[in-house]
Amino acid sequence: MAEKIPGWLERLLLPKLSSIEGELKEFRGEVRGEIGEVRGEIGEVRGEIEALTTKLEERTNGINIRLSAVEKRLDSMETHYSLAQDVAVLKAEMKELRDRVSR
Repeated sequence: MAEKIPGWLERLLLPKLSSIEGELKEFRGEVRGEIGEVRGEIGEVRGEIEALTTKLEERTNGINIRLSAVEKRLDSMETHYSLAQDVAVLKAEMKELRDRVSR
């Protein structure tokens, strides 16, 4: 009787186990395929990020160059303003001296 039960179990369970094993192999293959696709998409995203980073660096460099030019212009204007202010002070002092001399 002990021999009949394992044979009976084997006939009943072996096809099921084989079917489950096949499903597991198929599932593993699908998972591997999905993982491969995800890796590919991650690679694409990395490429896009690198391209955006490069563009951002280029634009930042352009802005820095423009800001440097603006700073130079402001420095120049400040120098001119300072000179104009000095000339105005000198004119006021000369007028005061003329007024003193003419008295």
